[in-house]
Amino acid sequence: MRYQGKVNQMKGKANSRTEEEKSAAALASIRQAIDAVDKTILDLLNRRFSLALQTIAYKKNLRDSRREKELIKRLKGRAKTRKFLSPGLIEKIYLLILKESLNQQQSYQKGVRERRQKSRNQKRQAERKRDKQKEKETRMKKKIFSLWKKEKKEKI
Repeated sequence: MRYQGKVNQMKGKANSRTEEEKSAAALASIRQAIDAVDKTILDLLNRRFSLALQTIAYKKNLRDSRREKELIKRLKGRAKTRKFLSPGLIEKIYLLILKESLNQQQSYQKGVRERRQKSRNQKRQAERKRDKQKEKETRMKKKIFSLWKKEKKEKI
């Protein structure tokens, strides 16, 4: 009897370890799925920001408050139909996304302006360099002409 009790006790420990191992494996699997979802979210955010940058070419103003309000209203409505999403959370998330998108577009435009300015400056420098070279050539031609004239007078 006593022996049987120890055997049962050992089986209980073995079973509990197996349950712990099953729990750990289940947790690892769930975390792996969460990591995959996080990767997808990052990929989608990256794509969204890329598309937002492409809109610059077609917009007069970077910001369209009316569209932003419509977007948030529409997404909050969709959130109401989802079990684990609150409209307030969706609004906060999208306000951050829209703010970051605007920042990126402004940065992009600033970079474009700076590159254009740099290009203009480089062109001006090249023009000045050409002008200086032409002036130098003109001075040389005048000097040569002057020497030629002087030589010609001396021969006469």
